[in-house]
Amino acid sequence: MQPKHLSPSATSLLATDMQGSILRAHTKQEPLSLSYATYGFDPHAISDSPQLRFNAELRTVAGFYLLGSYRAYNPILMRFHSPDRLSPFGAGNINAYAYCSNDPVNYTDASGYMKNPLRSPAGLTLIGDKSNINGKLYRNAQISGQTKLVPAPKFTESETIHLQNLSQEQTQEIQKTSQNIQDYKKKYGRGIKKMLEAEATIDDLNTKRKKYVELLKRTQDLGTITDKISAIDDKTKTNRIIFAELSAQYSAPKKNLILLTHHLKQLEADLDYAQNLMRTNTK
Repeated sequence: MQPKHLSPSATSLLATDMQGSILRAHTKQEPLSLSYATYGFDPHAISDSPQLRFNAELRTVAGFYLLGSYRAYNPILMRFHSPDRLSPFGAGNINAYAYCSNDPVNYTDASGYMKNPLRSPAGLTLIGDKSNINGKLYRNAQISGQTKLVPAPKFTESETIHLQNLSQEQTQEIQKTSQNIQDYKKKYGRGIKKMLEAEATIDDLNTKRKKYVELLKRTQDLGTITDKISAIDDKTKTNRIIFAELSAQYSAPKKNLILLTHHLKQLEADLDYAQNLMRTNTK
């Protein structure tokens, strides 16, 4: 249990599970006990003020969760209100509104975009509090109100098999994400590059214009400098038109490519972490 802010007006002591879901809240008022359905529905969700709830996510007054700061997840409907921008919905006939591939028991989706097997409830239960220190396995433990590292027992045979299966899923997700990145670059890479070049040109022209404006204060050849500023303004206007057209077409793909790249790095880091723990477990 740890103190957290449930609302702007009160500080509460919260009891959470491994995934961070709030199970009990102690305030100056009567303690509040919480429970959730498989997809995160909380019977107290409608009447109470916004606060941390399912998977430690902030619940809105309407009872939704804004995952990834852009997609509203509805635990009553058990789905998102908007499609996943990264889902191949049209081509693959995949449900882009589904939450955690319709498997919330084994997965969580804090970003609202994609899954990470090793950060699923099962994965966090196995490795979430463990560390490899000098080739030995340790875990976090609460001792006298402080988190300390203590020696951890080796993974059991069933835990090892489960972790190996999760690692295989992680590898598949890495391959899938890598392919998505390649597809995005092939389809949008050239346009994104042109958009960034237009943006860089505008920045460069703005820098040059500032220099010429400063030069106006120190030169007697005002006509020449004014002409140069006018020429820069014309080029800037042209490039802004180009940038606006490209931005309308490629800004969203650029953001998605950044998200995919970040997700890939997280997947690879988590897999490396799990494999490191498994190597330690065999020593």
